Amino acid sequence: MSLEPLKSFSELPLSKPVLAAIEAAKYQTPTPVQSGTIPLILAGIDLIVQSQTGSGKTAAFAIPMVEMVDKNPGVIQALILAPTRELAVQVSEEVRRVGADEKGLSVVPVYGGASIRDQITAVKDAEIIVATPGRMLDLLKRKATSLDGLTIFCLDEADEMLSMGFERELSAIREFLPEERQSLLFSATVTEHIKSVAADLLFYPEFISFSSDAGGAEEIEHSYYLISGIGRLQDLQRVIQVEEPEAAIVFCNTKDDTFRVSNFLKGLGYDADVLNGDLPQKERMKVMGSMKAGELRFLVATDIAARGIDVAEISHFINYVLPESAESYVHRTGRTGRAGKKGEAISLISPKEIGMFYQLRRAYGFELRAKELPSEEVLATMKERKALEDILAGLDAKEELDYGAFLTFVDSFAELPDYPQRLAKLLSFFVTYKEGVAEALKGFEKRFSFASSQKPKRESRPAEPAAEVQAEPESDDSEVEEAPARPRRTRQRRVESAPAESKPAKVDSEDSESSNSDRNGDGRRGRNRRRGSNRTEDNGSADMERLTINLGSDDLKSTGQLVRLVAELSGMEVSDLGTAKILDDHCWVEVRPDLADDIAEAIHNERVDDHVLRVTR
Repeated sequence: MSLEPLKSFSELPLSKPVLAAIEAAKYQTPTPVQSGTIPLILAGIDLIVQSQTGSGKTAAFAIPMVEMVDKNPGVIQALILAPTRELAVQVSEEVRRVGADEKGLSVVPVYGGASIRDQITAVKDAEIIVATPGRMLDLLKRKATSLDGLTIFCLDEADEMLSMGFERELSAIREFLPEERQSLLFSATVTEHIKSVAADLLFYPEFISFSSDAGGAEEIEHSYYLISGIGRLQDLQRVIQVEEPEAAIVFCNTKDDTFRVSNFLKGLGYDADVLNGDLPQKERMKVMGSMKAGELRFLVATDIAARGIDVAEISHFINYVLPESAESYVHRTGRTGRAGKKGEAISLISPKEIGMFYQLRRAYGFELRAKELPSEEVLATMKERKALEDILAGLDAKEELDYGAFLTFVDSFAELPDYPQRLAKLLSFFVTYKEGVAEALKGFEKRFSFASSQKPKRESRPAEPAAEVQAEPESDDSEVEEAPARPRRTRQRRVESAPAESKPAKVDSEDSESSNSDRNGDGRRGRNRRRGSNRTEDNGSADMERLTINLGSDDLKSTGQLVRLVAELSGMEVSDLGTAKILDDHCWVEVRPDLADDIAEAIHNERVDDHVLRVTR
């Protein structure tokens, strides 16, 4: 079907209130999906629309929907189903923005995880409902609302809805829909499965595609960094330092990784927060609000929790670990490079992920550009350049400075034989005694430091929300579970014991005994023996306990990498670890005896790329 692009929304047969709302929302020229679908929806045609996330598709169905709905409180005339609570809230906000508020229409989002009694009260005066499938079905079964007056029905992100397992709910909701209605289906991908579902819901629909199955992923820049898979957090830090994203989503495959990555980024001084299935609804909404307000630079999320995220300011998404399917990669990618902006997709790829990498290239023909992780020397140069830029920027801002008298002095200064050293001393003096510049550089130093002592502590998981006492049980849209998270481990408490067969084996070792011979006068252990070059010596410290791990010289590049890995997996501080040694087929690291049990249990059976770690003592 040939679709002529529209130059202005005023070319559409829209009422004054809707046009006024569109203008107030600063929508100027319709996007291709809006030009192609709004006239057909206004004409009453059923549609299957293939369009990527971020293409303006929400307004494409929201604008004609608002135009077609009349003010009649309590008569539900439009129903939009969305796969997640976050998307339901965002869609309802968009519907209000494009004219519902202007026309005095009531738009109510309903979803699991919130009080169903409050939602039952709210829908009694609604004309438009935006809902997740599970909660909508619950309302219908309770007879809390009726769809007898429904005129238009829309499935948003249908592919996501099916992948999350909502086909049963869709089939049940269909029984409550009136025969005489208009139906719309929007999806980033249109598979045979989606077409079969559409056949049950739509009546002789038109199919319009504004993107391939790759969606917006084709329109952004794809790149990757090959990493070893050991010390992945430090590799992520280097990538961030080089790429300098304005705002990014860091995607993880498990909840446990989201906490780990978020804590690490916070420890480096970045504004970061977690979005995963463990968060209560209020916390999820708070995090999303912070991201939209520009208060967060990094949102660390799982796929399921991030579905439906629509933040125009996102410049990058980073795969901390590649997703488990090529299709998931496409859906992640569609969340950046929005509203005509150029986005960037970056992946950290370890040897075990190469297979998925090639599957992605075969399935969608993406050209992922290889990038090389910067060395510490390169990062040091970047740090120096940035520090100089900060100083110069501070000087440039002081327009009132009268420096003319110093120009002759500078010429003479530059002729001195030790000019570089004297200039460095002058800068050191300037930084030391000018508090503003000193503080700015301290903040910069913190972000760019590779000092392993800045390893952040893990934060505990948020408490589960208190159960609400209700007259009847209510359903929740939580059918899809994310990968289970392991118990949080901290030095204050012993890790929950693993099954007997999976516990680390304990063997006799001459290094297993500890003594208090190196305690200082104040009762604290002296740490000088555990730092610096002692880490590579064969003889260990008498007051430390040795843990042996099944990683050898083929797996680890340095003892520093080994120590950082142990600290990362156990949630301990690097200062709690001592001497380390890497041999051909195994390695060992010394730890404080009072932490040995926790560290051993935390590491044992952990997976690092293709290795399942085994710890002996």
